[in-house]
Amino acid sequence: MITEYQLGLAFPIARSLGRLHTWYPALVRAMESYGITTPDRITYFLANVAEETGQLQAKQENLNYSGERLIEVFPSMFKANPKKAYDLARLGAEAIGNYIYADIHRPPGYRMGNVQPGDGWKYRGRGPMQITGRTNYLRFFRALGLPDESDPDLLLQPDYGAMSAAEYWSRMGCNELADAGDFVRCVIKVNGGTIGLASRHTYLRRLRDALTHSNLIQTSARPTAVAAIPRPVEDPSTGNIHGETGDRPHAVLEPIPPMVPVPPPGYEMTDTGNVVRAHLSESAILKSARVGQRIAWGAGIATGIMTGLQALKEAFVGMFAGVTPALLMGFGGVAVLLAVVAFVYFRRIEKKRVEMHRKGIA
Repeated sequence: MITEYQLGLAFPIARSLGRLHTWYPALVRAMESYGITTPDRITYFLANVAEETGQLQAKQENLNYSGERLIEVFPSMFKANPKKAYDLARLGAEAIGNYIYADIHRPPGYRMGNVQPGDGWKYRGRGPMQITGRTNYLRFFRALGLPDESDPDLLLQPDYGAMSAAEYWSRMGCNELADAGDFVRCVIKVNGGTIGLASRHTYLRRLRDALTHSNLIQTSARPTAVAAIPRPVEDPSTGNIHGETGDRPHAVLEPIPPMVPVPPPGYEMTDTGNVVRAHLSESAILKSARVGQRIAWGAGIATGIMTGLQALKEAFVGMFAGVTPALLMGFGGVAVLLAVVAFVYFRRIEKKRVEMHRKGIA
């Protein structure tokens, strides 16, 4: 199991502000209860917890959206009536929650069991995994043997919140997905999409790095009786743990390694630090080149047909009298148009090369 020291390396903000000390014991108990105990399961689970809560900061969902943000996040709900988004924003978070999470406003595959008035706000996202909706809450309450009408705010407490995250993770099959190495599927199960995927990958790398660090504490060489060592306290400015007096041993956390740059979706980083397309066939250059080639081929074929018809007309005036000059000019016009379009596409390729070169993306 990951130690509090190791988790502090991956969650430096949570550690420095004391949140880690509050949540760590509850998270460990919950993870052990639901089999989140292998390196992949641990790192996958905690990477999602970090992103969903901002390193254990958010215990419940913030629904204070502006009208513009509502339209951006829930476009299908407000496409036909954008004014509704602005009306809800003026009414506040509770009205927003009751509207966007009510089953009556959601397509069949995205309903949450929120069928009673006020369910959307009552069963908004809470806990480290931000579980949402009456159905998910009832399943969690029943898993713990609690009454269906238990207070949803129980999930704001570390023990219940951590247990809700682990129960949901297990119920959605994320342990098995972690065993298979499918991190993106885990994200989709937790998030319903891939919002914050790059950040989740960063946390995943940091957690994996943290697990390689020893949990041993560096102390001074001078021996001191265990009973004489005071309870350590954390310096909020540095995050280091110190004893109460300077002549006693003190623990020093290893420096937090810098966060590794995360390539944008669809790209990967090479050993040299260059960012390249993960799948070369998706390259904008190659796509544009293929379009340009097809247009160029079309121009060549059209020109060939025009030339052939001209030759046939001259050779067999009687048989091909219907091939008029207007028809020949039409073919010629098509050939010229296609050639112009091909030129534009190939110019686009050149500009893309320059732009991607400047950005360091191949």
